[in-house]
Amino acid sequence: MMPGWKFLSTVGILAATASLSALSEGRLSSSLRHPLEAIPANLAGYRVTERSELDSAVVKVLQATTYLARNYEGNQGPVGLFIAYYDRQRAGVTMHSPKHCLPGSGWEILGQTVVAARGASINRLMVRNLEAKYAVYYWYQSPDRIVASELTGKLWLVWDSLSRGHTAGSLVRLIVPESPDADQRAVAFASSLIPEIQKCLGD
Repeated sequence: MMPGWKFLSTVGILAATASLSALSEGRLSSSLRHPLEAIPANLAGYRVTERSELDSAVVKVLQATTYLARNYEGNQGPVGLFIAYYDRQRAGVTMHSPKHCLPGSGWEILGQTVVAARGASINRLMVRNLEAKYAVYYWYQSPDRIVASELTGKLWLVWDSLSRGHTAGSLVRLIVPESPDADQRAVAFASSLIPEIQKCLGD
């Protein structure tokens, strides 16, 4: 019996992580060109209504170099934004997939698809906690590219470590209440957000 895709993907991620661990020691960290706080408080017709600070226990688990947590509000409803930036990823210090973190926080994942924003593919998760349903959009953005797949992201990290000597990158996550126009709203917001994040990351 041939192994399933989920098994092969898991093996691939583990292999890429092991390779990254071996290659990343001694690599230089990459500082942000601009702080994440430089991302506009007014964006795509939305404005910041709240800035959040993570619990110290969450920060310890996250191990990000820096992060940004904001709630935006627009005429069509709220958008929750979270960005975690890592200046040098290595064994034990790397981006955490929402697919692993959300279930541990009491959220049930109902389905996963991929949507396009500004020419890039981003993940879309349908999640539920009790009666509340939300759409979660996330992607991995580095100075060089945007990827949706965890496995592809790990393989690119190995390549970047070998070819360019850096493993810096960020996890970007948007949360909006589930509605018929959730994709339209999230894609519009993401399309305005992506170049602002790129300004912070640099070339």
